[in-house]
Amino acid sequence: MNSWISIKDQLPKEGEEVLVLVDGHRGPSWCNTYMLVAYMSQTHKFWEERHIADDPLAVTHWMPLPDMPKEALSGRF
Repeated sequence: MNSWISIKDQLPKEGEEVLVLVDGHRGPSWCNTYMLVAYMSQTHKFWEERHIADDPLAVTHWMPLPDMPKEALSGRF
């Protein structure tokens, strides 16, 4: 798997789904830092499909998603 990339160094491509590290202490959330899959918007903000708040996610780092397992691609689990 690839290394984490700071958003200060590089942003993912627009619309690309990536694994992100979210700082829960900087946003309206009370929880600690956590990971989830999100995408980069046209305005260079991170969002995730189930994110219902009006504010974008407080992402600090991201990385590309890993490849799917071969079994999943072939339909054999």
